[in-house]
Amino acid sequence: MDIVSRTPFTLKLIQRFPGYKESVGSKFSMNERDIWENGFYTLAAEENETLEVLFDSADKNARLYLEALDVMPYDDKNLFEDEEGRLYRTVSPESFLLCSSDSTTDTLRVDSFKMSIYCNEKWYYGVLNILPKAMSKKEWKMMKDDLEKEVRGLAQDIIQKNIGIGNKNIKIPPRILYDFMILKKYSKRVIMALMNIAENPKCEIVTEYENVSLQKNNERNFDAATMRRYATRSGCDARWKIPVKRTCYDIQENRLLKNMLQEYDDKLVEFIAILDNAESFNMEEESNKEMLLEFRETAEKLKKVTAILKAQEWFGKVGKLSGPYIPHSFILDTRYNTIYQMHMELKQNEVQIHLNPEFDYTWKRSSYLYEMWCFFKVCHFCFEKLDLEYSDWNFDLKGEVFFPFLKEGTMVRFSNPVIRVDVVYDQCLPLEKEATDINHPLYIAKQHGDHRNHNRPDIVLNVYDNERNVYLGSIILECKYRKLHSFWSEDSTRSSRGQLEAYYNNARSSHLLAGLGESFNIRPISKVLALSPDDRADGLEQEDFGIEIKTFKPTEDGREEHINQWIFEEIVNLEKRYDKFWRIIWPDEQAEVHFV
Repeated sequence: MDIVSRTPFTLKLIQRFPGYKESVGSKFSMNERDIWENGFYTLAAEENETLEVLFDSADKNARLYLEALDVMPYDDKNLFEDEEGRLYRTVSPESFLLCSSDSTTDTLRVDSFKMSIYCNEKWYYGVLNILPKAMSKKEWKMMKDDLEKEVRGLAQDIIQKNIGIGNKNIKIPPRILYDFMILKKYSKRVIMALMNIAENPKCEIVTEYENVSLQKNNERNFDAATMRRYATRSGCDARWKIPVKRTCYDIQENRLLKNMLQEYDDKLVEFIAILDNAESFNMEEESNKEMLLEFRETAEKLKKVTAILKAQEWFGKVGKLSGPYIPHSFILDTRYNTIYQMHMELKQNEVQIHLNPEFDYTWKRSSYLYEMWCFFKVCHFCFEKLDLEYSDWNFDLKGEVFFPFLKEGTMVRFSNPVIRVDVVYDQCLPLEKEATDINHPLYIAKQHGDHRNHNRPDIVLNVYDNERNVYLGSIILECKYRKLHSFWSEDSTRSSRGQLEAYYNNARSSHLLAGLGESFNIRPISKVLALSPDDRADGLEQEDFGIEIKTFKPTEDGREEHINQWIFEEIVNLEKRYDKFWRIIWPDEQAEVHFV
């Protein structure tokens, strides 16, 4: 690796808050490939900080190319575009603002940004590392990957619910529905491809030899093989070995097509047979009935097209598949490639979920990333114990499946015959009792004076007795992507203790315990749990306000399970509170409360 420490330019990274700090870039490479090996970096800073850069040199034509320059204000007098449209910064004795921790510019996400510096007609390469604040880079990447996994997992569960899987009255196995969703996705392209192949299949012109009498050779063509045979066997065999050109359809491309088409046809037959038993369906949603009827029409149309192809004379000449290899020509032919793409997708075990493009932007702020990760992990925990009943997401199952962006107020409902839990993300709670109902039971008592009304918790779990449709109370989870001292210390300017206390003190509900909770002045919030990736946060609490703090971050050893256990212990505590209340109000009646 060609490392350079003495350079004809100065590159500094400057931070002015909370104290002045500058880092000098002194590690560069003359080879661009070297900077991506062995953790190479030139400068590093934590995310969500205000960063300035000083770039100066005696060479006034020197240029600084940095992948993060696109977040800068475009009216900067030293920022230009080169002939290829790439942004670069010219030299200056004054530093420039790269990004700000406030909203004036975009912040830099956790990532590695390439730096290219052209100075004295030479190129120098380096890396600017932006590191996560509250956890290691490995943990951050694990959290991002885990979030994508959880999003896709929940989407699969919601799709199953949306198409009726799990309903005892619906007899369509999930695998068959998944298969046919893929068949439906490719149906138009497949129909066009099969119709074209039926009329114009791939073939090869092959040479075969016929033995013809010497007296009947006047209209025949000879080749080298004919002459060799004549020279060696003319004395004992009075026949010519005559070449004949024939069209051969028994080639690997058509054998693959025939094999894939048989699997394809079997799936269509199976699906149509299941739909024929229509009296076994009792779908709750009319849209689901329409979807299956549309699937049936498509299946029958596809079945007719495959029947036309199988009836072709050439198709009967195609033999069985003897080897799994795929010729290059099979992929290059768009007709055959369409069948192959569908075949490969049918081999997958589940519907492919694509994330809404807005997720890509959200990765830039780790605090949002952490909030979403916590939300989906809580949903995952609930799904392990309860059934998915409802979500605010609907998926179009007729094409590619996109998971919508997680917006404020998104709710996912989990239940069993005796308990129901609504998990709500980033809900803005109303400040008036009149704006609530049984499904949105909480409001925040409005404070007067200079006190702020904290009414937007990150995650709320509303818990209900499902047998009696009685609201039992709520648990609030606040996701703090910060070090412990910044949100827990009373001396910190960013302390969140007042916010956490307000959730416990000021939350109200006129629907708690069938309306009796308000009459007896019972708090609807049983616990406020603050989640933080800081290892020092675990186990702290403020008992008078029902506040607990727990460390919660991605791990490889499954330590996340302690949050799962805590959540369901609190749900059980709400059920027990309901049981005690019932026995006090109606001592002569036996309460039948079932715990999770």
